[in-house]
Amino acid sequence: MPRIAFIMNGRHNDRGFVQEGYEGALAARDAMGFDLDIVEFTRGSAELLCNQVEAAVKRGADAVIVHGSRADGALDEIAGRFPDCAFLSPGGRADGQNIWNYAIRHYEAAYLAGALAGRMTRTGVVGHLSGVFISPGKKGRAAYVDGVRAVAPGVRVLTGFCGNQDDPDLAARWIAAEAKDGADVIFTMLNYGRSGAIAACREAGIKQIGNIRDWCAEDPEVFIGSALSRHGWSIRAWTADFLAGKLEPGRNLHPGLEEPTAVGLSMCKSVPQAIREEIEGLREDLVAGRRSVVTTYEGPEFQPDQELNPV
Repeated sequence: MPRIAFIMNGRHNDRGFVQEGYEGALAARDAMGFDLDIVEFTRGSAELLCNQVEAAVKRGADAVIVHGSRADGALDEIAGRFPDCAFLSPGGRADGQNIWNYAIRHYEAAYLAGALAGRMTRTGVVGHLSGVFISPGKKGRAAYVDGVRAVAPGVRVLTGFCGNQDDPDLAARWIAAEAKDGADVIFTMLNYGRSGAIAACREAGIKQIGNIRDWCAEDPEVFIGSALSRHGWSIRAWTADFLAGKLEPGRNLHPGLEEPTAVGLSMCKSVPQAIREEIEGLREDLVAGRRSVVTTYEGPEFQPDQELNPV
């Protein structure tokens, strides 16, 4: 039976990117039938993560999936030493003879989230908060700002990276700071730290747009929408190709809004029908190629109080 190692650089229950991948790996195992070696790596250096990847191969893995930040670096470091093993960085950019990145275009959902925020704000100020300053987060931030500007160019956007995806207290303080500066709708790209962001939004009486999972279904009092980024799709699709012998060097899949099981925007019942229809029109334009998404941002960074250690 094939053996696949799934290494999480983060908590399996972070209610964000890592958990989405973890659940995708379990679903793939249950549907396809292979031996799954699960490793939860929550603290440590990039070097220690590389050691985990190497150890998984030496335990007999035929394929290794590294899910979470720093995945690309670990695979770039290790994959060349084990040419007979296949490696996946879901959401990453790593690429090579035996490395793949079946990364979804999550930023397209972030663009729609920006349009939703731009239409739903009453103060004329919206916010964004992410954690680690890495490529997926930067692309998502840029797309969100682009979406706001597409429908409401006069709306002010407060945007920043707090430096940690998994610190609820830090996230709460950043959200409070953005709310104090006028933001009444904030798009969050967080993992375990989101609980703090939710509490801060509730305390300030403002709304939040989540990401990864459908937060409208979980807390419709705080959330007005959620940028769905089903990274488990990447794991299931890549695993199916691996088991079927269909992997080819340099051939990666990067689905976007045209694949609703991977990318989309959920909206809560509080969103007016006219706004829903407008956002659906934007989605159709993106899928048809009539509209593109900006994935670079060169604007100002939100600067909260110094004790928050802004990035």
